[in-house]
Amino acid sequence: ILLIGLTIDDNLGPSSAPAYVHITSQRTLPHFTTQYIKHLRDELKLQWDILIALTHLNLQNDIDIIEQNPDIHVLLGGHEHENYYLKRGSKYTPIYKADGNAFSVFIHRFAYQPTTKQLLIYSKLAQVSEKFSEEPHTAEIADYYYQAGLQAYRDQGYIPEREVCTLPSGFNLDGRSAIIRSQQTYLTRALCYSMMAVTNTTICVFNAGAIRIDDQLTGTITQYDILRCLPFAANLITIHINGTALNRVLNRGLMNINNGMFISYAGLEYDASAEKWYLQSNHQLVDDENLQITFVSIPYFFHSTDLKHSSTHLGTYTPITRAFIDYLGKTYKKTRRRSSS
Repeated sequence: ILLIGLTIDDNLGPSSAPAYVHITSQRTLPHFTTQYIKHLRDELKLQWDILIALTHLNLQNDIDIIEQNPDIHVLLGGHEHENYYLKRGSKYTPIYKADGNAFSVFIHRFAYQPTTKQLLIYSKLAQVSEKFSEEPHTAEIADYYYQAGLQAYRDQGYIPEREVCTLPSGFNLDGRSAIIRSQQTYLTRALCYSMMAVTNTTICVFNAGAIRIDDQLTGTITQYDILRCLPFAANLITIHINGTALNRVLNRGLMNINNGMFISYAGLEYDASAEKWYLQSNHQLVDDENLQITFVSIPYFFHSTDLKHSSTHLGTYTPITRAFIDYLGKTYKKTRRRSSS
């Protein structure tokens, strides 16, 4: 069995760090995969019966790779946060993706007949729940990395177990990926307000994919809940741009529905019937080259959109995680603790 791994081309590390790997564009990944398999077979003289591709790519990339590489027997993927089962290519190669954040898993059972070289795959999508008992050794390793992660946050000045606030009864901050990647929620709004408060701006735009929790926050909120929501702790940045250029970025962001680049925003209003953007403060049309706008965002959104060509990075501020912790602490009260008599 040969396993190969393919991932998105965004994992470049800090811009200040020297390059330590060669990055292949996702557009050329199908051809690269063909050449790589050829290299393994012809130059390294590897032999295998079954070739499995493990990927973290968008679904269309997975399909393109399968259609150009019939030597791949099965593709086990991720990235979308939604489960998929497809068959593509000349050999109807299966593509499997479970739900993100371990809400579900695909259980695969393989049967291979060496003489006929026939491969059978029996797969089942199962929800992860308490019905599954922990495998002790696996749980021990998982806990090791969990504790290491908590310690890393403590080293950065966070106190994961510290209470931030208590949300009102019946109220939640919805961070489910399927929701925030298609519409605005109380969570995306609150995040924008926290970002605007720190930077003294009136407009906020960023990619919903920065929110990683894929769950709803209710009741008592701890710093750990916020770290689950915003684990990357990107620094806030302010950006200067003209209205027409921002209008293009906003329209592109709305088109990215069900994608991590779908936009979360505040301080702006969108008229769906007229397909126009307005400033919330005075209902001024955004699509105006003479309109000069300063707004707050995060570096990933800046570098992954036309902003890097059409705007100016003005300033850098506190991490988004810290800004949100401070905002929630000021906006909602903590649980009152009864004093012991």
